[in-house]
Amino acid sequence: MIILFEGIDGCGKGTQIELLKNVLGEKLTIFKYPTAKTPELNDFLEKKKEMNQREVFHLFLKDIKNEQNEVQAALGKGIVILDRYVLSTIAYEKDGVS
Repeated sequence: MIILFEGIDGCGKGTQIELLKNVLGEKLTIFKYPTAKTPELNDFLEKKKEMNQREVFHLFLKDIKNEQNEVQAALGKGIVILDRYVLSTIAYEKDGVS
């Protein structure tokens, strides 16, 4: 089972994930995007680095794609919780990408 939390930065996704984690009490795997494997995205989100929208969009998608094997493996072991995924990446960047 996959449980997905989508939303803009600072809307409370992390808080809701922690609350759900406490309620479910089952074996969970949590994936949060962007990952540490793309520090330039975190720098962009923290306004430490400038990037154009196309670059941001492609880095987010690359980051998600690179974790697909881990997500699939985790699904075989229990519940997977995703903090942001493809849909919010597309929605967030849609207007800035041509």
